Amino acid sequence: MRVRGNPHRASSSSGRGADYIADIVKAVRRGGVKAPIIAAGGAGHEGYLQNFVEEPEEKQNPGFSPRISTRRRRSFSTSAGTAAQTFAAAYTALAETSPSWVAAGAHDAASVLVDALGRADILNRPDSKAADREKVRAALAAINSPKRAVAGLTGQLYFDADRDIPRPVRLGYFHYGRFVTAPLQLVRVDSPDAVDLAAEREKGHVASFGDRHYWVQRVVYTGIDIVRLNRIDVKQGTFNVDFYLWMRFAGDDDGQTQVQFPALLDRGAFDPAQPVQTGQEDGLNYRLYRINGDFKARYELQDYPFDTQQLLLHFRNTQQRQEVITYVIDRFGLRLADERSSLVEDGAYSGLELWRFLRLRYFVDTLSSGSTLGKAALFDSGLKTEFAGFDTVIVLQAQRGHLHPEKPAPAVFSSRSSCSRRCFFPETLYRERVTIPVTAILTSAVLLLALDNQLGDVGYTVAVEKIFYVFFGLCLMAMLVGFGHEGLRHAGRKRLYVVLDRIAQVLYVGTALAATALFWWRYAL
Repeated sequence: MRVRGNPHRASSSSGRGADYIADIVKAVRRGGVKAPIIAAGGAGHEGYLQNFVEEPEEKQNPGFSPRISTRRRRSFSTSAGTAAQTFAAAYTALAETSPSWVAAGAHDAASVLVDALGRADILNRPDSKAADREKVRAALAAINSPKRAVAGLTGQLYFDADRDIPRPVRLGYFHYGRFVTAPLQLVRVDSPDAVDLAAEREKGHVASFGDRHYWVQRVVYTGIDIVRLNRIDVKQGTFNVDFYLWMRFAGDDDGQTQVQFPALLDRGAFDPAQPVQTGQEDGLNYRLYRINGDFKARYELQDYPFDTQQLLLHFRNTQQRQEVITYVIDRFGLRLADERSSLVEDGAYSGLELWRFLRLRYFVDTLSSGSTLGKAALFDSGLKTEFAGFDTVIVLQAQRGHLHPEKPAPAVFSSRSSCSRRCFFPETLYRERVTIPVTAILTSAVLLLALDNQLGDVGYTVAVEKIFYVFFGLCLMAMLVGFGHEGLRHAGRKRLYVVLDRIAQVLYVGTALAATALFWWRYAL
């Protein structure tokens, strides 16, 4: 027996959903029906299971509730893309609970309204209220095709001929208290005229029901587990990593495994046709790969040596469009502590002396192509072809305490302490007031060259270079004050060179303290 509901009657993200759904599920289960139940979108949230925790059947035999399947726009926690994951992280940080699709839908509704307000060119005056409202209505009505769509968390947002926003209804199920995307989904074919439906049906990619056509999308539960992060080469812009990749999926072919790692420098390090293990897991095909190689990275070094780096392991499948194959985060296989990041650090990162592991993050990604491929049916459609991908991000923070004394950054601080007294030398030590700053500048220049050689040609100023420049400025000021002091002393203008010394001392100390406070506020707090 299957129970359907209206997904638009879902309640707030508290997870209770529409109360009648829980009552019906309880009645059906107590009536002895063991078949899967399809519920409305209000049940598509893990908090919905709170409706069952106090039931005697659940206490006596856990699993009374997880056999529920539910209609849902998408599995937000596992199949959402980068923008949706960013929204989820911000939402969770503020609300201290993960967002439901009610929250995601509210975000998308606001996005459409803001876009319409931008297009409407309203005057926003008391006497223009009626005209402004009509302009907004017309602007909303004009968002009527994929070509005019607004990008949302749940996909492209536009109104069809029925003034509805066409979006796929996704099916998922509860497993051990977590919501999981079902392995097979139906995704509506937005532009049937642009697709060879007969050929796609023969391949098993499309199912048709009368004049309605749907892509048969296979969901691939995907995980990447780091064995060891061996090396980080900032100068060359690479890193070496050893990791496992696995996929679990339905179907009789291996089209889901035909992926590429664009940043992998050694193309022979990964062969989709050579898994280290194959088999069946819970009724799904299982493929396991082990990959060890150098990956190209883009290091953001503006904050070096106080920086945090994100090393990206990204693959994509350009053989099949996203409507046919999509990748989702295998939360169970990865044993994720939450919806966004991995468990605590383990030995995979223990060999990195200058870096501290923070977390792993996983994202579902897409590669979008607007090419028409020369097909006349696509010339005016505005449609884009999207290919599925998957991202794993290793987040590391520079280990400041492990910087060696011979490295440039700490050497500047030690030199500054030895030179900080130069503005306070008595007038009898004129030579030292000049030679110490000169020596400090020359020494620091050598260290700066070593730093440039260590980082390579980054093309912008990094944080430690700003420290050098402040240091050079203080040294130059000390030298000029020394020269001025000596000139005034020889001219017999004692009062002026005393005032000059005092001003220089205050300026030196103030600049040093201000620079230290600024860097402390920027990087330590």
